[in-house]
Amino acid sequence: MIAFYLTPTAISDLTLLIFAAYITGYLLYLVWRTRQKRPFQTITLTLAFISVSGYILLDFLNQTLYPDLAFWFLPLQSVVMTFGMVWLVQFAYRMPQLYPEWRRESRIVLGLMLLLPLWEVGYAIYRYNRLLEGYIIYRPSNTDIALVIISLWVVIVLLRQLRRADTQPLPIWRKFWRPQGRPARAARDFMLVFLLPVVLTAVLLMQGKTDLATTTANIFLSLGLLFAMLLFALVYLNYLPEQTTFMFRLSAITLAFFLGVLGTVGQAMTPSFVAAYDNPNLITAPQTLRFTPNAEDGYDIDSIPYDYSPFDDTQDKTFDNAQWGERLVYDEKQMRLPLDFEFPFFDQHWSELFVRWNGGVNFGQPPYMPDTLFRYGSAPSINLLAANLEAANLPPANQSQATSGVYAKTTPEQVTLTWFEMPEKNAFQNRYTFQLRLYADGSFEMTMVDLPALPQFDIHKRWHTVRLLGVWPGKTAVSSEHIRFNSDLPFRGGPEGVIEDYHLDFRTALHHFLTPLFWLTLFSVLLVSIGLPLAFRQNLVKPLHNLLAGVKLVNSGNLDTNIPVQVQDEFGYLTHTFNTMTAELNTLITDLEGRVSDRTAQLADTTAYLDNILRSATEYAIITIDHELCVTYFNPIAETLYGMPATDVLGKSLSTIPSLVTDSDRFRAGLNRVKTVGAHEYTRVQETPLGTQHIISRLSGIFDQQGALIGYAHFSQDISKRVHAEAQLLTQQRTLSALEERERIGRELHDSIGQVMGYLNLQMQAARALLADGRQEAVDKLLAQLTSVTQKSHNDVREFILGMKKPGSTPTDFWTALQLLAETFETEQQISVLLSLPSHEPSWLAAPNDLHLLRIIQEALANVRKHAAATQVQIIATQIAPDKAQFIISDNGRGFDPKNPQSSNPSISQSPSSPHFGLNIMRERAIELGGSLEIRSTPGQGTQVLITMAVQPETEETAPSQLTAPLRVLLVDDHPLFIEGLANILKIYGITVVGTASNGLEAQKLARQTHPDLIVMDIEMPICDGIEATQRIKAEFPDQRIIMLTVSATDDTLFAALKAGASGYLLKNMQAEELFMLIAGMGDGVPPIAPQLAGKVMAEFQRVTRPEVELNKRQWEILQLVANGRSYREVAAQLYVSERTIKRHMRQIMDILHLDSRAKAEAYARRHLQDKS
Repeated sequence: MIAFYLTPTAISDLTLLIFAAYITGYLLYLVWRTRQKRPFQTITLTLAFISVSGYILLDFLNQTLYPDLAFWFLPLQSVVMTFGMVWLVQFAYRMPQLYPEWRRESRIVLGLMLLLPLWEVGYAIYRYNRLLEGYIIYRPSNTDIALVIISLWVVIVLLRQLRRADTQPLPIWRKFWRPQGRPARAARDFMLVFLLPVVLTAVLLMQGKTDLATTTANIFLSLGLLFAMLLFALVYLNYLPEQTTFMFRLSAITLAFFLGVLGTVGQAMTPSFVAAYDNPNLITAPQTLRFTPNAEDGYDIDSIPYDYSPFDDTQDKTFDNAQWGERLVYDEKQMRLPLDFEFPFFDQHWSELFVRWNGGVNFGQPPYMPDTLFRYGSAPSINLLAANLEAANLPPANQSQATSGVYAKTTPEQVTLTWFEMPEKNAFQNRYTFQLRLYADGSFEMTMVDLPALPQFDIHKRWHTVRLLGVWPGKTAVSSEHIRFNSDLPFRGGPEGVIEDYHLDFRTALHHFLTPLFWLTLFSVLLVSIGLPLAFRQNLVKPLHNLLAGVKLVNSGNLDTNIPVQVQDEFGYLTHTFNTMTAELNTLITDLEGRVSDRTAQLADTTAYLDNILRSATEYAIITIDHELCVTYFNPIAETLYGMPATDVLGKSLSTIPSLVTDSDRFRAGLNRVKTVGAHEYTRVQETPLGTQHIISRLSGIFDQQGALIGYAHFSQDISKRVHAEAQLLTQQRTLSALEERERIGRELHDSIGQVMGYLNLQMQAARALLADGRQEAVDKLLAQLTSVTQKSHNDVREFILGMKKPGSTPTDFWTALQLLAETFETEQQISVLLSLPSHEPSWLAAPNDLHLLRIIQEALANVRKHAAATQVQIIATQIAPDKAQFIISDNGRGFDPKNPQSSNPSISQSPSSPHFGLNIMRERAIELGGSLEIRSTPGQGTQVLITMAVQPETEETAPSQLTAPLRVLLVDDHPLFIEGLANILKIYGITVVGTASNGLEAQKLARQTHPDLIVMDIEMPICDGIEATQRIKAEFPDQRIIMLTVSATDDTLFAALKAGASGYLLKNMQAEELFMLIAGMGDGVPPIAPQLAGKVMAEFQRVTRPEVELNKRQWEILQLVANGRSYREVAAQLYVSERTIKRHMRQIMDILHLDSRAKAEAYARRHLQDKS
């Protein structure tokens, strides 16, 4: 008989033992390697793993040793388990570290918890003493409560570690969800991993108290414990990355998965084997065995003819109380059966016996089922089957009058015990009927009446199976003789008893079934532990080692490193990429060192230059201040300006300077502005014995390399002389402004009234021609038109006097002019302007009404600059009705009382000295727009100017009808009166006017639609001037003839027109007949050029002209950004250059494009983009 019997649980324990030993061995290696650092953290975890390994080893021995040796290892399991829990608690106190204030607590907890394993040791000694007496004692179940409490305490300690390691001011559940820092994450991860052993402990406790010992539960326990150990090890080793290797982690993970599969295979294979197991030695046919005492204090055993008392083979086995005796009830008192005679059994005489429900009798003590698992029990016994039979009262399977159960019939000569149709637990279909007859001479007979062919066998609970047949003398015996009752009879037994152990046969067969898996497990472990690391080392670790060696060389500064590529796989690709990156880095650093050297020299020069500037800045008083507003620098000019020596100020608060204290509100407001804007400039006036002193000051921030504000620099200068000079200059400028205003009015009258005079000239000549032809009605109509034009001209004169006409340099597009006005105001006054305009830029007002509106807005901004002390202005344009629009100009300044503006704050000037800039003229202009002007203001809350006006509906223009004539002409001019008069003159001379346009874009559109023979085009027009329109039309229609027509011409406009492709250049003040003759002469190939301009043209043709310069890519990029509404500062920030560079580029762009304003450049860019789209 072998002493080692494999089970599926033993295979699972073997895999767990191998993995636990693997982890424990590596932890012992870490302890030895770091022994000088006293790694108590690693020591406690190692002791916990040693305890786990010991517990698994003891359970492996308990599962494989049978039957007597196994129980010698059972008491030690509880001892080892409690020691492991103690070390796990100490590890929790040290993960991630043992805080000084926790040392006392950890020692107290250690002392208290050591009481539990000491108690387990004492109780184990008691269990060993009882085991020597033949009794099995199990540990009390209430001791499991202590294990649960320890498990909960581990979780609590780890939670405290998480809370302490994570310094975020957050609730504990937030820290648990997203811990910050490696120690906090390690504590959280250990707490999560420990929940798995807690669940496994709960399953283990349920297994001991319920029928949960199933294959699924065993697989769950095995895999759960295996991966719990793996996660424990990985989390800890990841917390100590400098002490572990990638090779060990990879091997541990591979080994864990491999052992998990092998352990699961054993558990999954066994149920099918158990279900099909058939013991050929089991007695299943009716048979009677007789046991007769012999002289050796044993029994002679032999098979006799079948005898089932009180029946024989011919009798009807009908139940009869008189024949079968009393039915026993399942309780301890009724199972005690007194005898009418002294029954000798193994040299002892017994007057009573105890009936076992599972098929047998005990002498001397009541039956205790676990006792039968160790040496077949401590009491002398006769065992018929020792099967797992149901004790409940159930009806018989054959429907006879008898009830299944145990029956006893006692006479002075014999006792008959009958187990009648007893059902097997968990398999009620299996019924057992057998009988035991005891005689007064000490002999007895066993009769097997009806037994199932395949009884159940249980590999986990040994008493849940058919186990024994024979006699056992009790605790006085150490071992018994094992025979086969089917083949070894007759047999002469001795005082040690005779047993046929059916469960031992089952375990032997199961052992042979699982032996190949056992050897496969050992071989696989050797293969994974030795072969896999070798394979990993060659194919994974070695390439990684080469890469790490290369990285170390690069980190040490050797950029010439080149790693040879061994195999063209992923590592080969990674190695090649590393070599390429290192080579590029080497080249980059080599070039960078040269650039850094040059840049260092430049910075040195710049530093010296700035130092010289600072030293030479003798006219500025400079004060530097730290965050606490304490003075850190006070130059000699500051000593003179503020009348204080530097020794009285340095290191002290800014409040020690009296002149700054008196102006503290503005100074502190400047500090706040520095934090948001970066600088602040203001002027203050102070009275001194020498008179009034004007001081201009600038407050700037001092920033570190990261852009953080670390202090302030205060620059001051006495500008009293400059202020007096400026006052004198202002007086002179006012006188000069009056003269300039007169000159401007004269110039504007010339530009506008000159157009009217040209119109009158043409119309009068037309009237003279009509009179000559006798067309009186046409003459009257023409004179009526002249009267209307004369009246309109009178109104224009009044408007010029009121200052309502714009100068020639103002952009003709209202929205462009408004944006330019806002940008100029923001740049010059350092007041933020926010525009909220319609996206489609509607044509609400026709010229010149849009100029009136622009002048109102301009005057409102001037009032903000002079009186509001605002930092921000907002201009909002909205259409509040189909025929009405509204402009709102609001500021965040000091505001005023509209009922008495001059008493609170003269934000709206009404001084007679400035009649063109007051409220009255703004209201007058608003009324001329067909609207109104309203002022809303509250002291301290800013001011709003609301302009409400009537707008013209937006309609699409249609091209005039085409007429058939010898010469078809398209007229383009932005003055409606002139274009109307010119059309009349041309019609008189028989020329057909196919259309009129007011700007270059309309001219281009009508040229496509009408295809005229000739286009007569003005030069100065809004949106698109005549020169640009000529270029576009000639590019699309190269054969199109175009004549430029204007009031006067300069060399620039003349030759720009001719270069653009114009066929001629005429003046508007020409006689009608001369104008017609020049236009008609185009048919003969003569270019129509005014005689005054012919000499200039001939001189130009004799000059060598330069080729046209195109914008480069950088200039186009800057122009497009500016045209999209970006300020120079925003464009500079986006392109990472200075604002001065952007301004220089814009000046070059305007020179190349021959434009004189930013607004025209923006308009040009928008038209260019529109043409490309």
